[in-house]
Amino acid sequence: LSQGAPTHMKRLGATPSHLRLRRSSGRACTSIVVGGVSLAVCALVCLASATSVAFGDTAAITTVPVSLRPPGQVVKQRNPISASGEISPELRAMPEKNFTGQHSARRGLGFIVASACFVFLGGFAGARAASPVAKLEGSDLEAAKSKMGWFNQKVLYEAATEIQFTGRTANGFGWDNKQQGVYASPISGAPLFSSEAKYDSGTGWPSFWAPVDSSAILTRMDPKDKAARPDLPRTWRVEVLDRASMTHLGHVFPDGPAPTGKRYCLNAAALWFLPGQAPSGDPLQATL
Repeated sequence: LSQGAPTHMKRLGATPSHLRLRRSSGRACTSIVVGGVSLAVCALVCLASATSVAFGDTAAITTVPVSLRPPGQVVKQRNPISASGEISPELRAMPEKNFTGQHSARRGLGFIVASACFVFLGGFAGARAASPVAKLEGSDLEAAKSKMGWFNQKVLYEAATEIQFTGRTANGFGWDNKQQGVYASPISGAPLFSSEAKYDSGTGWPSFWAPVDSSAILTRMDPKDKAARPDLPRTWRVEVLDRASMTHLGHVFPDGPAPTGKRYCLNAAALWFLPGQAPSGDPLQATL
């Protein structure tokens, strides 16, 4: 890291190459759901094919072959079986194979096999992409904490709030920094927010409309608000934390801009800015 990042961040891989981002577990679920729907549809196709096979003896001979019709005769019956249940000798001599039913059955089974493969591969890829975030604990957590200034520690560990229009990241970038790059946790080193999703909310705090990866953050009702106003749940804010280190970042509000309508209002002191290439903002990662 060129900006003097702590050694614990370098060890945890918070470098630009680390920004080949994981997909969230929600995408794994989406792959499985889509595959399941496809499997269900194709199961219905197979069921219809099986029905065709079961009743194929009558379906396969829906009309009398032209070669067996008397000249000028128009056959209106779909089933050339007489009222007594007997079949004409000409039709009886024909091979009793339901090629249409067999073909439909094979096609239906093919669809089911393909869908099953889609479900398996989609779920497998999603599960691999949605690997859990490694938590920072014990001596590693204490070592990272000791490298922070006293005010950074107050914000990160005691949920203090910096004065608006004055904040600076843990490595010295202003709250209104306009450089391209990624905002990471100064404790865990996890990439949290991209400059591509940053905007000026007019509040004096760094604001974003989506995180880099929803699995890297944790949201919950603010414990301080719940303790201070237990009878007023509508006044409770939604706190945002770095999931790996469980440190405070800020709050998220439902009054942000398009495309998400979310405003992740954070303390600059709870972030570490990594200048460089920034991933595109992903609206699907914005959750409350």
